[in-house]
Amino acid sequence: MLVGGGLPNSKELLGSISENISTPLLAIIGKWDTVVSTESSMMLADKFLNKETTFHGGAHIVPLGSITKKQIKSFLKSLGLESNVPLFNLPPSSALISLGQYKPLSLKQSLI
Repeated sequence: MLVGGGLPNSKELLGSISENISTPLLAIIGKWDTVVSTESSMMLADKFLNKETTFHGGAHIVPLGSITKKQIKSFLKSLGLESNVPLFNLPPSSALISLGQYKPLSLKQSLI
């Protein structure tokens, strides 16, 4: 999965990224991301042969809305990684922000 990712700015690193990557990819892109442009995210995703791209209404965050959760679960299931353990036990990030309770989460915390 790729969340808020894009092509590197470094020409050296950019040259190390292969074309036609066979690893399955779920690219999750924030419509309001000002850190990584949509164009950069799409250009990276286009290097993958087996990709699914989805957009969320946030910025440079890991979205926690129910639609995104379903997409992530579906993607993991397609890889044979289905689990009965819930992926997220948090309210949507927009709810946390509106309550003034937003704080960055580690990847481990957000996937519990």
